[in-house]
Amino acid sequence: MRHFFYFFILCILAAACQKSADNQSKELNLSCQKLSQLPDLSHYKVVERLYADSNQLKELPASLSQLQTLLELDISYNQFSDLPAHLAGLTQLKYIDLSHNQFKTLPAVVLSLPNLERLDLRYNQITDLPDEIQQLKKLDVVYLFGNNFSESNRQKFRRLLPQTKFVWLDNKVSE
Repeated sequence: MRHFFYFFILCILAAACQKSADNQSKELNLSCQKLSQLPDLSHYKVVERLYADSNQLKELPASLSQLQTLLELDISYNQFSDLPAHLAGLTQLKYIDLSHNQFKTLPAVVLSLPNLERLDLRYNQITDLPDEIQQLKKLDVVYLFGNNFSESNRQKFRRLLPQTKFVWLDNKVSE
């Protein structure tokens, strides 16, 4: 019931904040549209923030990789279990919200996002993160609560990324 409430609130806020989807907008809000696929995004050259949360998405179009100015991507509350390799083209991306999806592992393409600072993996089915996560040198915060990480995994993450803050289910931040 609690998740439904949060989903409902997100949809209301997204509808209230929705901006026009013109080709020059720096923010493209496609939240709460019941989309099963995103439209062709190649016409949006200057988008810095893309909100496609709270839909029914399972995949992302190749045209997404053409958004070279994209800094934030929110695809939370969808049905993703993996991400396509073409997202590696989003080299300016600083924040990605993958929360409330169906990931069992960290999508490999996330490891090729050199400017990533914040990673939201809340409420998936992830039990471990690959050692290669240490490649993300700019990663400052990772939200992990709602997954099933053991204490030994928590210690491993701190060892691999000593500069990163991890936020767990108990709302404790470990540095």
